[in-house]
Amino acid sequence: SLPDAPTNNTYSQALQVISGTYPFTWSVISGALPTGLTLSPSGVISGTATNPGTYNFTIEVVDANFIAEMVDLSIIVHPAPDIITSVLPPATLNIEYSQPIIATGGATPYVWSISVGSLPTGIHISDSGLLTGTPVQTGTFVFTIQITDLNSSKTSREFTLEVNPINIETTLLPDVFVGEAYSQILQILGGTSPFGWSISAGSLPTGLTINSSTGEISGSPTVVNIYNFTVQVADANNDVAFKDLSITVHGNTPAGPNINVSSNGVSLTFSEVTQEGQTTVTTSSGGAPPPTGFKLGTPPIYYSIDTTAIFTGDVEVCISWTQGQFNNENNLKLWHYDGAVWTDITTSLDTTNNIICGLTTSFSDFAIFEKKQVAVQIDIKPNTYPNSINLGSNGNVPVAIFSTSEFDATTINPLTVELASAPVELRGNGTPQYSFQDVNSDSLLDLVVHVSTEALQLTETDEIANLIGYTLDNTEVVGSDTVRVVP
Repeated sequence: SLPDAPTNNTYSQALQVISGTYPFTWSVISGALPTGLTLSPSGVISGTATNPGTYNFTIEVVDANFIAEMVDLSIIVHPAPDIITSVLPPATLNIEYSQPIIATGGATPYVWSISVGSLPTGIHISDSGLLTGTPVQTGTFVFTIQITDLNSSKTSREFTLEVNPINIETTLLPDVFVGEAYSQILQILGGTSPFGWSISAGSLPTGLTINSSTGEISGSPTVVNIYNFTVQVADANNDVAFKDLSITVHGNTPAGPNINVSSNGVSLTFSEVTQEGQTTVTTSSGGAPPPTGFKLGTPPIYYSIDTTAIFTGDVEVCISWTQGQFNNENNLKLWHYDGAVWTDITTSLDTTNNIICGLTTSFSDFAIFEKKQVAVQIDIKPNTYPNSINLGSNGNVPVAIFSTSEFDATTINPLTVELASAPVELRGNGTPQYSFQDVNSDSLLDLVVHVSTEALQLTETDEIANLIGYTLDNTEVVGSDTVRVVP
């Protein structure tokens, strides 16, 4: 049998014969030696194995009389350890330094050494792979660290260690959200005060500044982004240090499905956000005039919604209102203005919790509008009581809609009037049967319309008939009167 071989370390093993006539000739007739090892004509396997594994092979030896002998052998090449650490943080003159070198694999314990170059004066490497000590000279030091494991397998890695008179110790800065107060004081090692801080490359997030005397980065960021920059500090001796840093500014609208954002009484639910951003909701009392037949509440509120997030699909917009803001909460609609026209986007109305919702795929101005409505006094079959209606009479029923000092019944469009879902009866020429009369002798003209008894959606148990209609400006007009239905 043959001894195991280390990786990246010298190996030498002479093969022996016990009989035969000198000289002997050696060769590998099947299989293969480990990569990096060779068999000499004198029967010595030597070299430096580079690939771990188990290698099986057959050796043949032939003596001077051409008598041959073969033997099956194997060599196990043990894996070498691996140095994981790749970069060393800079050291500071006359400041204690401690940096572990991380290694894995192979067979512990390891033996650590410097195989090429030298460490800064004052720094040494411990038995556990810790670079430690207090450097007493500045400069750039290039050296190779080598480790040898229990199986004599070796590995090495080249490093560069900067020893500076001053260093910026801060390596990471925390993330921040748009509008959030931010304050981070950068830390330094070494140097002589006073210090002067600045940004030498890149830029801080919009809304943040660096204090040139203290190194404090502070403010409230306003724009979502990842900001990369280089900080520079100079001390009283004009020694300078640099550090590449970054700050990520997040928005209130992260990427992902079903993202909810709430602001200023508005709740938004995005179906899918593909890139995070900042969503804002601002309110004002002024905006585009309401659509015809609708009005704003008191106080009037317009909601301007904007986002820098990138999204796909619908966004549910839910807006709450205050009690008493509208006259009739059942007549509310949620509208979206696209810069030219208003569109009703209402999908739900919750008058218990004072919330109205709708769907949109874009943002601009939104508003809750109330349908204009006037409650009027009506008189079915004017000046008669009870208001008996014979559904089978094949006739018509007159209905008076009264004017008041605050409402002019003559502004109602007769074609829009319905009593118990029955429209105004038309004359032979297609015009509605209506007239203007002072029915109640109050010197105000009232509107009198006629509806077909057969079209009335009433039953003999009904005691109230409801009327609906619209003025020329689309204000809804509603009223009701008692009836006695005769089958």
